[in-house]
Amino acid sequence: PMGARLPEPTEGPGACKVWEIKTLGRADDERARDMLEKTAWQVQPIMRKRGWKVQELCEMKPEQRDRVGDNLNMGQRVRLKLRKNNSGDWFDYDHVVLVMLHELCHNDIGPHNAKFFKLLDEITVECEELMAKGIGGSGAGFDAKGQRLGHRGGWGGIETRDPRKAAAEAAARRAGYQVAMGPAGGRKLGGGGAAAGRQPGPREAAAAAAERRLRAERFAREHGLMNDVVVIDDEDDGGRHGDG
Repeated sequence: PMGARLPEPTEGPGACKVWEIKTLGRADDERARDMLEKTAWQVQPIMRKRGWKVQELCEMKPEQRDRVGDNLNMGQRVRLKLRKNNSGDWFDYDHVVLVMLHELCHNDIGPHNAKFFKLLDEITVECEELMAKGIGGSGAGFDAKGQRLGHRGGWGGIETRDPRKAAAEAAARRAGYQVAMGPAGGRKLGGGGAAAGRQPGPREAAAAAAERRLRAERFAREHGLMNDVVVIDDEDDGGRHGDG
């Protein structure tokens, strides 16, 4: 029939995305869904670039006290904790994005080794650049259906927002995130960064990258993410956690 949507691809760049979002159905469920949708939209260019897929992006129960996220079978299911225990408080959006980036790295690398944190650093920098420009999504898949973010729609290419609004939001995110990740000084998502107005030299850039990786590892340890890889095989329906 006229106007019928074509079947979504199972291979290629159009398949590299979050395929389904599931919330707990608790109070403020719309807020939980919006946060997961916004997170999935934000990281989708990174997923397309690296060929990553996540079949289900799920809200993790706040009663789960030992971690704030996990990845089952390299993207079969990623869970993110949005609510702080049962206090009624929520993690902020940047925190959730950082956990999502960590879990996405497990689509390629299981253990928390040097290669893992190098990859995490790379995509954290990429994500900060995307956030500053207001870029995300792909125009394909679930992100083309909803309108909650106000800057998605259509089927062509990566969508963008008003650059001035995006820049203001990015500045506010960085200011707020310094409280969680360290002292002020222009740090970006995940910490680190050179002084404003100049490009760092190779030695300074390497030192900044090393500092960011240390911060990422500290963040992972503080939030239970060093034991967040879940593997289920045909003979192990209960699942087991990798030691990372």
